[in-house]
Amino acid sequence: MITVEEKNELEQVLCSKLKNIKIKTSENGDSTYKVPFVGGDFLVEVSNQELAKAVNIAIKMLEELDSLANSEYNREAMEELCNKANKEASAIKTVLIYESIQNDNLKKLTIEAAEVMRVGGAYWMFVVRPSLSTSLFFALNEMIHCFDDEDMHNRIAYFLVGSILSMQRVPIDQEDDADGKLNK
Repeated sequence: MITVEEKNELEQVLCSKLKNIKIKTSENGDSTYKVPFVGGDFLVEVSNQELAKAVNIAIKMLEELDSLANSEYNREAMEELCNKANKEASAIKTVLIYESIQNDNLKKLTIEAAEVMRVGGAYWMFVVRPSLSTSLFFALNEMIHCFDDEDMHNRIAYFLVGSILSMQRVPIDQEDDADGKLNK
């Protein structure tokens, strides 16, 4: 269980890390972030309110995953699910295996995250939902295998924030990045 003090500290750590990846603020007040993430960095433009909500949702997701790691799942159960997913030929069935770890609260949080990031419809169903489900599955697996790692909560919470922000990801043009145009 994550204490109130730990949540507050985690929120401060996440906000500090996010300030370090902010590259510009637009005229409307939204900020652009260059997010380092699995599979490559991406850009995302969000308001301060959307970013705060994404951080809050990521922390709530972490709490739910922490609860699952301490009650319903262990290494053997996760290894069995990983093996089942790795043997599955159908991408849809693989995602369903990943989603099987989600309790009602996690499902509500994924929907809340989609609303904050303004995604829905087919894009939610076929792109974002499978990606977020995969992130949650592997975050739980990491928590179970690294339960004694002191920095685990920070690392996984940051990963979950990145997963939420990736719903509105914009690929980075390598030329723009190399020329420094992203910082203008």
